[in-house]
Amino acid sequence: MNKWLGMVAAGCALWLTGCYQPREGCLDPLATNYDVAADEPCLECCTWPELSVQVLHRYAPPAQPDALLPLKYEQPLQVWPDTMHPFMLKRFRFWMSHVQLLGIGGELFGVLERLPVALPDGQLVELEDNYAVADRDIFSSFIVGTIQADGYLKGIRLQVGLDSLERALLPESLPEGHVLRTYADSILFDVQAGYLSGRAWVYPDTTTTDWLDVAWVQPVGVTLWLDQPVFLPKGSGVKVILVINYTQLFEGIDFAATDPDQLRFNIVSALSNAISIDTLLVK
Repeated sequence: MNKWLGMVAAGCALWLTGCYQPREGCLDPLATNYDVAADEPCLECCTWPELSVQVLHRYAPPAQPDALLPLKYEQPLQVWPDTMHPFMLKRFRFWMSHVQLLGIGGELFGVLERLPVALPDGQLVELEDNYAVADRDIFSSFIVGTIQADGYLKGIRLQVGLDSLERALLPESLPEGHVLRTYADSILFDVQAGYLSGRAWVYPDTTTTDWLDVAWVQPVGVTLWLDQPVFLPKGSGVKVILVINYTQLFEGIDFAATDPDQLRFNIVSALSNAISIDTLLVK
């Protein structure tokens, strides 16, 4: 009897094993489609959460120093200490690159995407593909890439501008629709100099129709801290909303009396202190 029962049990086990099909799925807990019920990893099926950046452009009038109002182009602006001589912005645009989230334990979380490009000399290189452009007239956020990150975040690190290698790229060598190709226009790209890191067109007063052209190529590294750490669950994306305070950026500058080289130095020197984190959203 026992022998017969053992044979039946063995047969059932063989039948169940033969019918069972292992389930394939994403087994990375940092992915958005992590499948806890999967038995075997799938082939390149995991999808990753996104890191996006949006920039708010703000200005605090001297009469309302605590009120950060939306910046408007071609409207009179005043900054301390020379509030009697307003100026106007025609355009202020700059690149952002090398965006990384900062973990509370010192971790750096960059994007996963890589951009293979050919330099003008024919050399093939691979760049970290996380670029965005900031301008008062660009209201939407930029998806700079996908990330593998979790835990507590304490800030963000980025670069205002482009490295020398990136500035040497030819727009036509980049994929159609890539941000570096889309915005390779007369503002941030010069036929002779290549990509610029940033550019400002400034009317030195409110009566002139001629503007000062202040362009720079040297990138500026910026590290920004959160007031309190933010917890990022596994498989979650991040949207960082930044603020650039133009009152702080232009404080102490007399556009009517300062030569372009000095203006360039003053603006680039003030950039890192004029940018801050408004909100870090976990998605």
